[in-house]
Parts: sequence; structure tokens; C-alpha cells
Amino acid sequence: LAIEQATMADKSLLPEELFGNAVAGHVRSWRAPWGWIVSPDFSGDIFAHQDDLLAGTLEAGAEVNFVIGVDDKTGKPRALEIEVVGFSQDFARNKPPPGGSGGGGGVKRKAGGELLEGTVVKWIDKWGWISSPVLGDRNVFGHIDNTVNQEPLEPGSSVTFVLGEDNKGRERALEIAVAREDGASERLQGTIKSWKG
Repeated sequence: LAIEQATMADKSLLPEELFGNAVAGHVRSWRAPWGWIVSPDFSGDIFAHQDDLLAGTLEAGAEVNFVIGVDDKTGKPRALEIEVVGFSQDFARNKPPPGGSGGGGGVKRKAGGELLEGTVVKWIDKWGWISSPVLGDRNVFGHIDNTVNQEPLEPGSSVTFVLGEDNKGRERALEIAVAREDGASERLQGTIKSWKG
């Protein structure tokens, strides 16, 4: 890929629209060996991994230069050739809240809100990925805070969920429940006997 210096400073662009470009940014959050980088050149954030570090030490607030690439495992944007060039104490102190990358903050149902069926593709501690025939070849992010019983899920488990989005507009699974062998899920079901409103 030809590497060009991105100078757009256009927050309406997504990282994937800048593949191959060298950009500057700050590490928004870091929990070794991975974290998230933000940049004035695009909206949202981009995944970063220690394996892609060329120079310096990654930590929240680090000023970095990097190339926008693709994660071979997920096909999603990933920061490559990361070089730490400084540190912003102000940025580290005033970093934006995690919102979309962690628990339930800032998440909402997408329009329609129908119940979908899927399979847990991968689950690590408190988060993972869920596939569904409705989503085609893409997987949706899931977090333990959005499971019905607040417990980790097992890869290969059949689940039901509602498609939602975080405060950055990224899709995620909400109201995740493990489907039982009889096809039902852990959700409560019943009939409304009376309704005022």
C-alpha cells in the first residue's frame, strides 16, 4: 500500500475510509496488550495492539503516529506501525469516556428492534462476538453488561439478542440471552392482562 500523510482532519470519515494512510492520534484507553486510539482525522476510534508497536511505550494519553491497516483476523481497521512520539497529560486526564467499548453506557436499540438468533463466535471474559444469518458475514460485538443474566457466554452457544448501537453508531448485541434446547431463551415471557397509557 502506498502510504500518504492524511491531512483531511475530517471527523465524518471512518477509519476504513483511510486505509493505508499515516495519521496522528492519541491512545484513548490502554489495557495491555491492546487498546484504542482516536485521531482528529476520523470519527470513532481504532483498535491497537502491542504487536504493532515500532517505538515507545503505549499507555492512555500517548501521542502516536500510525498507519491505518486491516486486522487479519477480523477484517476491521487496526493501527499498524505505531510510533509513540509524545505524551499528553491533559489528554490522559480528560480522555473521553469509553462509552462504546465497554459496558452499557450510551447504548440503544436500533430501529425495528426485532429479536434475532445467533451463535457466540468468540467470548473473552466480559466481551465477545456474535454471528447471525441476518448479519451476513459480519459479527456483532457483545458485552456481559448486555446479557440477560450478566454472566459470560460460551463460544458456540446459541443466543437470542436485539441489535443495538453504541453512542458512536457501532452495532452491538443487546438483551443477549442463551437459547435453550427447546428453542426458547432465558427471557421472561407472558401475556399483558391490562394496559393503561
